[in-house]
Amino acid sequence: MTTQQLLTPHQSQYYAWLLTRRAAGDSVESLASTLVDSQVDLNPHQVEAALFACRNPLSRGVILADEVGLGKTIEAGLVISQRWAERRRKVLIIVPANLRKQWHQELQDKFGLQGLILEAKSYNAIRKQERQNPFLFASGPVICSYQFAKAKADDVKGIDWDTTQEYEELKKCNYPVQVEGVSKGMPSLEEDIYVCDSVMRMAPETNGEVAHKSWSALSKKTGIDHHHLYAGRHEDKITFRDIVAQPRKIITAPTWSGIESETVSYTAGYTNIHEHIPFRTLTGRAHFYQDHEWFLDFGEGFCAYKPPVDLKAHENVPASVRSKPHLTLSWITPHSKWGIHSSYQDNLRMLNLFRGGPYVWLSEEEAASIGIRDNDWVEAINANGATVARAVVSQRIPRGMAIMYHAQEKNVNVPGSNSTGKRGGILNSVTRVIVKPTNMVGGYAQLAYSFNYYGTVGCQRDEVVVIHKIEDQDIDWLERPLTPEREAQRNPVGIGKK
Repeated sequence: MTTQQLLTPHQSQYYAWLLTRRAAGDSVESLASTLVDSQVDLNPHQVEAALFACRNPLSRGVILADEVGLGKTIEAGLVISQRWAERRRKVLIIVPANLRKQWHQELQDKFGLQGLILEAKSYNAIRKQERQNPFLFASGPVICSYQFAKAKADDVKGIDWDTTQEYEELKKCNYPVQVEGVSKGMPSLEEDIYVCDSVMRMAPETNGEVAHKSWSALSKKTGIDHHHLYAGRHEDKITFRDIVAQPRKIITAPTWSGIESETVSYTAGYTNIHEHIPFRTLTGRAHFYQDHEWFLDFGEGFCAYKPPVDLKAHENVPASVRSKPHLTLSWITPHSKWGIHSSYQDNLRMLNLFRGGPYVWLSEEEAASIGIRDNDWVEAINANGATVARAVVSQRIPRGMAIMYHAQEKNVNVPGSNSTGKRGGILNSVTRVIVKPTNMVGGYAQLAYSFNYYGTVGCQRDEVVVIHKIEDQDIDWLERPLTPEREAQRNPVGIGKK
């Protein structure tokens, strides 16, 4: 049972006085106390700029872009002071490293605000003593460098919650470590399943209670109630054995920007737009222009179409393939229409729904031109390798293109390739990763390495392949014993590296 604490007479008098000082957000009176308390000679344009920044409650922020020397720091200081006076006290100031102390001094001398400079030493000291997020629980405005903000991106997002309950639950599920040492009494990670269950118990995607905590933490940051996104899943706890038994739908989590819904398709950026959650950029807004010199040098300051790179891999294929009716097509590998990556492509339901193995989509007209009918076996081949799969003939596929969805596991109904003598391969058997130079930009606002978000990914996998039909009697399932000679054979002459 909880009781509401009553205000003392002194507190009641203070709050009554405080309320009388408040003014409309679009009037200069709203800045009155801040202006009086500041220790600086103000110019009219600085007051106007600060008022402009404070008067629009629907804006997610403003850009103060006066000329050099006109006092942008003062304008920003006025806004910060006003927000602080309104008890909106999660203030983060990201500046070049050499300006941290200057900002700290300006806030203290001119506005009476005691900021906290966060760097590795001060950050680690707070973490060690208080075990909490220094960005969220600082007693004053937090000041840090671009590089430090990038390194502590997860903390800056402000998604922080208590995992004590889940930690204790893992002790009961995995059993505590009994061996003497630093880990004694901690949840055991001795078995592979224990490790998987530990990850799943701590993740909002597989633990409804953690989803509740994470969305509650984000709601405090955005000021918007997001609890409807996981409604009905609060009590769910998915374990490793659960997903072995059958596929399970994950819980919508703030880790991702799409939602799991029966009415909305999973779409990146959905929560940013519809739930008003800031984008993971320096400003919290979607960025359509990149001013980094590498992007500008490549002509990609704005979104731009770049044609696929033809590495001529299709020119090096066996003569036996060239002598047959064949197609030379662009090889496209989009995400699967049935799932994400390799999720459950080989379970019984998926095998019944579709072809029971790998498949390639071809244009109806082009397939007919070389005698390929729906469900025929085909081989896609180039200098990189070969893939053998069933043909899906469709009028929806444009001419000049073959599509193999990412990613089908090479463990169900994959015959051998007569061209390579090896198992038929997957979608990437005929591709090679090309690193895009702009993906190597780092330490530049949100352009910083983050696992699964930004880094030197293999973004250019599209290739050109030669596709030909394989007659049913020529399908080789490679069911004979694997000899040392076959094991040692990498590729036949003319295929792959010598």
